[in-house]
Amino acid sequence: MSGNLPIRGASAYATEIARTLTDARAEISGGGATKADHIRIAIPYALATTRLPSWWAEWTDGQKLTCSLMLGNIHDLGAALVAGEVDVAICFYGAQEPMFLDMARFDKVQIETDRLRPWAAKTLVASGQLQFPGTPRRPVPLLRYSRGIYFARLVDAIIDAAPAPLASIPVMDSDMADVLREMALAGHGVAWLPDSGITPTSAETLTPLGGDAWGMDISIVAYCDRTNRRAAVHRLWSGLKQAEPASLHPVRKPALKKKPDKS
Repeated sequence: MSGNLPIRGASAYATEIARTLTDARAEISGGGATKADHIRIAIPYALATTRLPSWWAEWTDGQKLTCSLMLGNIHDLGAALVAGEVDVAICFYGAQEPMFLDMARFDKVQIETDRLRPWAAKTLVASGQLQFPGTPRRPVPLLRYSRGIYFARLVDAIIDAAPAPLASIPVMDSDMADVLREMALAGHGVAWLPDSGITPTSAETLTPLGGDAWGMDISIVAYCDRTNRRAAVHRLWSGLKQAEPASLHPVRKPALKKKPDKS
């Protein structure tokens, strides 16, 4: 028994060995200079397309880093991090539905605060065809997340705590927030979307519904294995920990008033 490692300890130890061997193979193959500065990131598709471009510019300012992406749902991203297949996992985090990781092994940094709330096309609202939160006679056309998806559980929690019942009729289900956003843009119904997924273009077409009671603040966080001692990962992680998290995603910030022209 004295020679056996605890299951969690053995897993972390095996992950570190696998990572060391991978880096060693890269050095032998002549790709060490590039591989040493390479970071593997797991991230949801919605954040990869809307937030990662600006984040990467900030994170790599003055640093020579490259990255490869794994896209997936929160469960897959967490599993990849635990297995050592990625260096950093970035995902949404809601207090009602936390991500269960061994925090003795993994470190966590908050990057931004986001908000999940219902959105619909302005034209659909203006036409009078949509009255949120709906009635049995005039239910809200609902663009839903597929069962089991992380956001589906968050939306259920929002609806359960809402001040009035939601009368709705399902229009479509999807795993991806981007798909629901495009359907909402086309005027097909109401979708709960994170503010981080509302691009400047879509913000001109979509409008939030229902007020604060129908939304939920959620965090965007990054996770990293504490046993990952690669220099590139350490540099990136140190920068993330030193940066102050954005309290609100830019789409929620009020527009700055233009100063009067004194000329």
